[in-house]
Amino acid sequence: MDRPRTWAIIFDGRCPLCVRSMVFLDYADVRKNLELVDLEAQWGRVASIAPGLTRDRALHVMHVVTPEGAVLGGFSAFKELTRALPLLRPFALLTHAPFANRIGPRIYQLIADRRGRLPCGVEGCLVREDGVGNLPSHADKPRAR
Repeated sequence: MDRPRTWAIIFDGRCPLCVRSMVFLDYADVRKNLELVDLEAQWGRVASIAPGLTRDRALHVMHVVTPEGAVLGGFSAFKELTRALPLLRPFALLTHAPFANRIGPRIYQLIADRRGRLPCGVEGCLVREDGVGNLPSHADKPRAR
């Protein structure tokens, strides 16, 4: 298994909600600790960092691969990100509360079950024909001095 140096987020690049979430997480990643991996455009990378993850499961919920190589999905993945990203730490109070493990997965699943996907070829598709997503890269961001 090829472990990421940092946290890797495996997401559906054809899901508008997922892509918007990745744009937000990319900007929240002030320490540049995230690798955003579009499962549609980069399945080889997904297979190398999360070899047991099936395409069907990856399409169903977001997954995070920790620097130690653990693969977490759904609410557990989001919960991990609240510890990894300083700007999400206020959410850690909720995700680590005693009731969170009962309620959090249900809420996450409700959202995941209702998210949409855009078919390729549709105008506005978030993955171009060449398989490259339209996510901003860290290089596109102005750096704080």
